[in-house]
Amino acid sequence: MGQCLQDQDTARPDEWRTVVGVSAPVLHHELDAQPGFDIYMPATQVLTAGPYFVVRTAGDPMALAQCATALVGAIDPNQSFLDVTSYDARFANRIWQRRLAGVLFGAFAALAIVLAAVGLYGVLSYVIGQQTREMGVRLALGSTEGGVVRHVLGRGLAMAGAGAAVGLVLAAALAQVMASVLFEVSPVDPLTFIGVPVARLAVATAACYGPARRASRVDPVVALRSE
Repeated sequence: MGQCLQDQDTARPDEWRTVVGVSAPVLHHELDAQPGFDIYMPATQVLTAGPYFVVRTAGDPMALAQCATALVGAIDPNQSFLDVTSYDARFANRIWQRRLAGVLFGAFAALAIVLAAVGLYGVLSYVIGQQTREMGVRLALGSTEGGVVRHVLGRGLAMAGAGAAVGLVLAAALAQVMASVLFEVSPVDPLTFIGVPVARLAVATAACYGPARRASRVDPVVALRSE
């Protein structure tokens, strides 16, 4: 505070400016950029193409725009207004590319989740369905229907859990690639890294339970004779 600095781009190299305040870093253009070095100077000391007016309102900003422009025009009839819009619209126009990328990534991710769930359900159902003879042997040796179902569920969830653990490690390693397109979202999002494995385990449970339940009700003699 109180120190003087000189603008290297000024046409008057002997002109010095006194620091009267220091503000926090502010992002003026890109959300994923690092805050740069900015100097705020009085409008009366800087030649600009025109001033910017910002009006705060509790209602619809565009409904107040006409009144605001009329008020400024009454003060200075030489003023003309260009690009009168709301802050939300200006912000949306700035981030539409990132928003589009987010929508596309979300759509592809949802499709990948559905395909993975269908594939997981189909594979586990097929694998469990091929264990009919094993279940018949267990039933013939005195195992209960509940015991057979618990055994099958445990085996299926163990395989699904191992796959989920490997997937989490790979996802955590590859998440850093996505960090550059994220805004106020951590690459290692707890909701995603918890919700997706839980959904996978739920699909695995459904895939194992149905075939195991049906096979546990089959007559052991019939199950042992089946190929």
